[in-house]
Order: sequence, then structure tokens, then C-alpha cells
Amino acid sequence: MDGPLKAGDRVRVAEGSQVKGYRPGDKGTVHCVEVTPGGTRYHVAMDKAGATGTTVIFAEGEIEPDV
Repeated sequence: MDGPLKAGDRVRVAEGSQVKGYRPGDKGTVHCVEVTPGGTRYHVAMDKAGATGTTVIFAEGEIEPDV
């Protein structure tokens, strides 16, 4: 994938991610990208059953492109 992640990109949870309730390989779609002084945060609509309409916030490095 060229460049940084952006809204609409398909992603998966990366190895080593510590987001509760999500395991490496779980997939979703980037909803929006938030750049803060503390780093970039990604709001991801996960495919996981029961997650409809909610987004999960991941830090940079916790998700990767699903190519």
C-alpha cells in the first residue's frame, strides 16, 4: 500500500496489538484518521459480529493494511 492509511482502507489488527476484544487478523474499515500531538489514531469500523455502527480506536502500529 502506498502512503499512510486513509478513510475507506481495509485493515487488520497487527500482531502485538493490545486492544481488548480484538485479536491479530481481525478486520475492519478505516472510518476516519485523527492526527493528534500524541500520534495518529485510526477509528475503525470492525467486521466483528455485534460491532455494527461502532468504531474502535487504534493507535499507529496496531493495525496494518489488509492486502
